[in-house]
Amino acid sequence: MQSELSQALSDLVKELSDRNLRYAVIGGVAMSMRGRVRATEDVDLIIDGNREEAMELFASLPTEIFGSLVSDTASVVQAARILPLKHLKTQVGLDLAIGESGLEQQILARATDVAVGSYAFRVATAEDLILMKLLAGRAKDLDDVNALAKSKGKSLDWNYCIATARQLDEALATDLAQTLEHIQAQLPS
Repeated sequence: MQSELSQALSDLVKELSDRNLRYAVIGGVAMSMRGRVRATEDVDLIIDGNREEAMELFASLPTEIFGSLVSDTASVVQAARILPLKHLKTQVGLDLAIGESGLEQQILARATDVAVGSYAFRVATAEDLILMKLLAGRAKDLDDVNALAKSKGKSLDWNYCIATARQLDEALATDLAQTLEHIQAQLPS
């Protein structure tokens, strides 16, 4: 992980830990920590809480270390359920997804520690990253899904992935489970 990303993440995790807030690293940084190294310019996390608690967190962060990425933070928090921060020393963006949904709570509960240098960060599991990337559905996300599936192969909990994808399919009228079954079928035996 690039030193700027590591520093920004470390400073943020210290603040979250000091406040006993559960979090999970997601996005490109998490993909790199789970075995799919790729370039990224920001850090994405899920934080436990609701929109009001996210605004309380924002108000309590040290202003010499963190600022907002946008001029109207409250509007973004309310509309997008994202707290968009900037680590001022490194200028790294930090997008904190507010973990209000059942899937986000599940991801937070399943996250595990991953050591990076002298730090340990709570990181979404490979299975949950795959599900999140499938939900996002962009070309680069699908590339990430395929690469992570190939690198983890049979060690992935495919039953969990497919069962959760079926629940998401029912709730969102998607076809994630079918996509996952196709990806799994393409893996070498």
